[in-house]
Amino acid sequence: MSEAKETVAADPQPVPSNGHVKLLPGTPPDAVATPNERAEEIVDQIGERVGHYVTIAGHALLRFAAQVREEAEDILAEAENLRKTKKA
Repeated sequence: MSEAKETVAADPQPVPSNGHVKLLPGTPPDAVATPNERAEEIVDQIGERVGHYVTIAGHALLRFAAQVREEAEDILAEAENLRKTKKA
């Protein structure tokens, strides 16, 4: 009788028997955290990324507003110039 070999898919982050999981890449290999700590770390990283993109979007919005304001000033100055030349 032949025995069937069981194949188990390789888990990229095996969970030790104590219920702790390894932290995200970049942390020391011997560091372990509970699932809640890992979730907090992930949420913190996402928050940092969102903050970065919001900052970039804010600067782009400020540049856009400055361009719109300058164009409006140019239009106003042109209109005043036209009004003065027609009166004279």
